[in-house]
Amino acid sequence: MYLRDIDIYLSEELKLVHGADFNYFNRSLNFSTTGHFLKHLWKQKLNTGDIKKLCITLVSEANENSNDLKTKVDGLGISYTNEVFNIHDLDSLNAYEQKQLILEVIQRVLLRVSTELGWNCEKITHSFNKCLQDNLIDEGFFDLNINILR
Repeated sequence: MYLRDIDIYLSEELKLVHGADFNYFNRSLNFSTTGHFLKHLWKQKLNTGDIKKLCITLVSEANENSNDLKTKVDGLGISYTNEVFNIHDLDSLNAYEQKQLILEVIQRVLLRVSTELGWNCEKITHSFNKCLQDNLIDEGFFDLNINILR
């Protein structure tokens, strides 16, 4: 099976830092970045066993000695993991830098998960590099063939 979806969530604690407007913006930023990355990852045909979706929760801190950063897999093909993230890192960045930071989070988490679950790390790195080559712009995302009925 191939990874079909990556969702990134803010922990309840991080949602309180900037408020509702930022939480909406953050979902848009994460969606555009994960969609672009997944487009390249699908081309690589990364075999993820029974995992079809990865849910990442960004947390302000985690105890590395505990199971806070361990990947949990349910029986439905969904994997859950946490990643330590300083939400204030986004504050001083422009839009390109914000997308790059989220892309780096995705890569870091996937490399950690791939080590835990035995996935191919080279395909993850290749997909990351392809996103950078595209200057983090997924032009294919808006390249839809839409017919307007008259």
